[in-house]
Amino acid sequence: MSMNIGRLMSVGLVFMACVSGGPASAVGANSWEELTVQWLDAVFHQPGGRWTATVLAAPPGWEAALAGEVKILGPARGVNKPKKIMSLIVSRRNREQGELWVRTCCLGRVAVAARLLARGVELAPADWQWEERDMAGLSADALREEKALQGKRVKKVLAAHEAICAHALEPKPDIARGQKMTLRIRGEGVVVSADAEALEEGYIGQEIKLKVLSYGKNITAAVADSEAAELSLTYRR
Repeated sequence: MSMNIGRLMSVGLVFMACVSGGPASAVGANSWEELTVQWLDAVFHQPGGRWTATVLAAPPGWEAALAGEVKILGPARGVNKPKKIMSLIVSRRNREQGELWVRTCCLGRVAVAARLLARGVELAPADWQWEERDMAGLSADALREEKALQGKRVKKVLAAHEAICAHALEPKPDIARGQKMTLRIRGEGVVVSADAEALEEGYIGQEIKLKVLSYGKNITAAVADSEAAELSLTYRR
């Protein structure tokens, strides 16, 4: 058993040298939790994330107040990313080593639905709120900035307190179905305008169906801006 532990320690030290370039010291840390958080932030830095650590088991007889004498040398078992429960090799100034077991979590601010949001809802500030969530359990496209929510609408139903992800949203259309707009018909040196109604929603540059109000016929034209669509006619000679 002692030979296995020694081998695991050696694996951990080699791994730590490859990943972080050296051990993390207890400078400024007064507890095992603070020391672990410092090490996690240095080795597995997560932009916008806040590490937390809960000690499950510390080396027997070691002081809880570290006073700068303790270092984390690396994982006791080779891993390439933090897990919920980690085993770390720690060392004191006299080179005595021990094993530290901790539960880790990286919290990040994320937008969540403030209520049940149905498909098609155009997001307003009251529709979301900010919460800290475990980043390991979040989708990679979970939204963390307000600008990513602005001008969007819900593409799939979001339950209350569900994290809002980019794939669940879409831009609000430039033209709404039923909207009154101008149809511009362009010929060779001539532009004719007519009042029309959008029969479907659309985005600038996209072709949509319109109803020309003056004679009730439907036509397909490209959305030019938020108030008009254009149809270009080409004459053959």
